[in-house]
Amino acid sequence: MLFQLFVKKDEEKEQFARSISVEDLIMVVKEKHEEEAKKLEKTHQKILFLVG
Repeated sequence: MLFQLFVKKDEEKEQFARSISVEDLIMVVKEKHEEEAKKLEKTHQKILFLVG
């Protein structure tokens, strides 16, 4: 019984670690997307200014 509790705890830790790493990946992708969107917006503004 005690062994099962330790195994259960390890599985919970593993799932928690996996969920954190997935959340971290999602945040990185969101941040990259926001950076790219800002760059595109700046480029768009420059083009509009030049075409103006």
